[in-house]
Amino acid sequence: MTSKIVRRWWLIAALAVAALYSGLALRLAFRFPDLVQDDARQHVFWMWRFIDPSLFPNDLIADYFQAVAPAGYKLLYWLFAKAGIDPLLLSKILPAAIGLLIAYLAFQLFLELIPNPLGAFFASVLLGQFVWLKDDVMSATPRAFVCPLFLAFMLFLVRGRVFACVLVVALQALVYPQAGFVALGVLALRLLKSRERRLCFTRDRRDYILFIAAVCIFTAAILPFASSPVRFRPVITREQARTLPEFQQHGRSQFFVRGLSYWTDAPRSGLLPNGNPPHILALALAAPGCLIFARRKFREAVLLQATLAAVLMWGAAQLFLFKLHLPGRYSQWLFQIGQDLARAVARQKFATCSERNHSGRVGARRRDAHLPALEKQIPQRFLHLGPAAGVVPIPAELAEDDGDCDVAQRCLLNPGFCTTVRSGQLRTRDPLSQRLLRPGPPARSGPGARLLHRQPCRAARLHRQVQRRSYDYQPNAA
Repeated sequence: MTSKIVRRWWLIAALAVAALYSGLALRLAFRFPDLVQDDARQHVFWMWRFIDPSLFPNDLIADYFQAVAPAGYKLLYWLFAKAGIDPLLLSKILPAAIGLLIAYLAFQLFLELIPNPLGAFFASVLLGQFVWLKDDVMSATPRAFVCPLFLAFMLFLVRGRVFACVLVVALQALVYPQAGFVALGVLALRLLKSRERRLCFTRDRRDYILFIAAVCIFTAAILPFASSPVRFRPVITREQARTLPEFQQHGRSQFFVRGLSYWTDAPRSGLLPNGNPPHILALALAAPGCLIFARRKFREAVLLQATLAAVLMWGAAQLFLFKLHLPGRYSQWLFQIGQDLARAVARQKFATCSERNHSGRVGARRRDAHLPALEKQIPQRFLHLGPAAGVVPIPAELAEDDGDCDVAQRCLLNPGFCTTVRSGQLRTRDPLSQRLLRPGPPARSGPGARLLHRQPCRAARLHRQVQRRSYDYQPNAA
């Protein structure tokens, strides 16, 4: 109960900061009555047709932006227009709600990756700063929905919510298809697993069902959007764009930027977020590795899979230039999400190491006070002084889900204490003792039995202070 209360208060704090950012944005949006965001002048102005269909007759620009707008995006504004809300007014209000939603989803996703409310608070605040430093969310265009939709997708994927994942993929196809392509890439990469330091296909049917269902839903949702702008085809080619000054450096839609910036951080063609110094770009590249360190499992490293999928889609967009829209629309927002989550992970890891170092300087008495906590956490029916008892072999499907070929045995202890004997080690989740249980020599009391020796995880000094004992674990009969 205490941990739930702590999480709730940190979530309230994160939402309060997000509400502050949203309030500042609203104050700026309503500062002048005729103030309109730059991208909204292109993507929102034509929606006055929902209120008065006779507006903008024979207007090629209005017809074009109406044709290329995703179906879900148009449906959202159409519903509010039928309720009597002006589209431009809605474009000023929506960013505030989107900012609060991003803060909530970032908080929950970080808790799934690392169960630390303080780190989740920093992840939510840092990501909130990112979305308000750029004009994506402020514009209330389809780009404004990419962060909340993809955060929701990763959150449901980590939690194993199959139906919710498929629903979010459908929303991505209807609102921002580029994020949907990256989501499909993540589901495709989840079909791989690490086994004996090699990649092979998983045997879990749920992953295949989720991938096939997502592909079918995405295809059905995107087909109307793909066929809508037939009137304005063909799409401009690379050779044609190179001859137009609008696509050159300092043009209205500059794309072909000189030097390495074209591939790294150009606004429309670069892989990484634009406008950041080199050390921030390096952090964006290292972000997936930070969260891999946090999870330590390939199939659960959602950010790594998302990064690989985004890089592949960025490369495909560069190869088929302008046919898959702009390359930067597949990767820049994702690297920024990963960068902010990695900064929160680094902050949490640094705080944890500092606490450990401080507790080590306090002295051995305080540490020794928690030595009996290990025995108190273990039910008495699992704890014996005597010959070792047998342990339960892991079924094949459980071993596969664990993602580690070294898994040999599993002890069914009480939840929250210990789950798996893996790679020759049995780790406790006890927050006080943090002991490491290591298999000793095989016992003589039955086939496959092991004698588990209790031993401190940082053995050097504590071995001289703590009397070593041997305990046997019997598996739960259930």
